[in-house]
Amino acid sequence: MDPAIEDNHFDYSPYAYVYNNPMLFIDPFGLDSIFYDQAGEEINRISCDNDFFFLEHSDGNKTINGNNYYQGLSKESFFGDRSGDGELFENVDKTTMDSDEKIAEDVDSHTKQDETVLGFLKESPQGKHYDYKNTLLGPQAEIPIDNIKTAYMYRGILLNRNEAGNVYWGATTEKLRIPYSTVIIGVHGYSLLDEGKLDERGEQIAILIGRSLYAKDRK
Repeated sequence: MDPAIEDNHFDYSPYAYVYNNPMLFIDPFGLDSIFYDQAGEEINRISCDNDFFFLEHSDGNKTINGNNYYQGLSKESFFGDRSGDGELFENVDKTTMDSDEKIAEDVDSHTKQDETVLGFLKESPQGKHYDYKNTLLGPQAEIPIDNIKTAYMYRGILLNRNEAGNVYWGATTEKLRIPYSTVIIGVHGYSLLDEGKLDERGEQIAILIGRSLYAKDRK
C-alpha cells in the first residue's frame, strides 16, 4: 500500500501508487503535487522531493476533489516549450500518441535506413530530420500543422510539443542502441549551448518514456 494514503486527499485506491503508473513516475512519499490555474499561477502545493503537475481545466481528464485537471510532465507541458512564450495550450491532440505501438512504428518509418549514431546526432538539431517536433509533428511534417500551442496526450498525460518530440527522439536513441549516458550528456550539452541552462525536467522524462516504450515494443 501507499504508505501516505491516510494523508492523501485524492480519491485513489491505497494500492494505486504514483497515480497507478509506477513505470513512469518515482514518488517515495505519495504527497508531491503542484496545481496551477490557467494563468500559470500556483493554486495548491503538496510539497516533497519529486513533483507531479496539474492544471485546473474544465476539459481535464482527471477529477480530484470534484474539480477537473490535466496532468503534465512539467509546468511547461501546459504553458509551452521555449517557442511558446509561456502561454497556455490552445488545443489537445489526443490521437497522434495514442499507443506505444504507433509511436514505435512512426520512429521506424522516420529513421533513415542504416542510420549511424553520428548521422543521427548531426540530424537532430532544430529543423533537421530528427527534430521530431517539427519534422513529424509540426510545420515540416508530411501534413503540416502549426503545433506551437498544441499539447499532446500520452497515456492520459499532457506533453508540450518539445516533450512530445523528445518521446520520439528518445525512442530513436533506443532503436540505435545509443547508451543513455551518452544521450544525457548530449542533450544537456546542446541545451547549455542553445539556452544557457540544462535540459528541462519534462524533456528528460520524455526521452526516458521514448526509450522505455521502444524497448518494450520491440521485445
